[in-house]
Amino acid sequence: MRQNHHILLLVLLTSIIPVFAGETNFQFEKQFFTRTVQETLSMKEAMGEKCQSFSSQGLADYFAKSLTVSSQTGAKLNVDNGSVWEFSGDSACIKTNACKITIDVNGAAGPNVIGKDKLIVPIYKKSNGFLSVSS
Repeated sequence: MRQNHHILLLVLLTSIIPVFAGETNFQFEKQFFTRTVQETLSMKEAMGEKCQSFSSQGLADYFAKSLTVSSQTGAKLNVDNGSVWEFSGDSACIKTNACKITIDVNGAAGPNVIGKDKLIVPIYKKSNGFLSVSS
């Protein structure tokens, strides 16, 4: 009887651990990509490079110069690390959530769901004209 409990526990653990590992991995990736956006914007500000157009296309073009992009289709960037960045802008980026970057950390691979392998990084234009990540 005791051996059956050990087998059941082993089966439960082997089915649960990958779920936790996936969630932990996504949390790490979420932090990594958010930090990448923040660092990119900080570097552009330090270099005095302002975004010229706050439209979806303008934001994609602005970021494409700083990322290692394998291809660009409109406001969508396929980055060499396998992620896909899609930009949404309202031409001003001053209202809350008016501009954002949706990053699919693993590209076309599933599940392609916000919070599982996709994250949204809201950005806005500061009073000095440079972009920043919304808190």
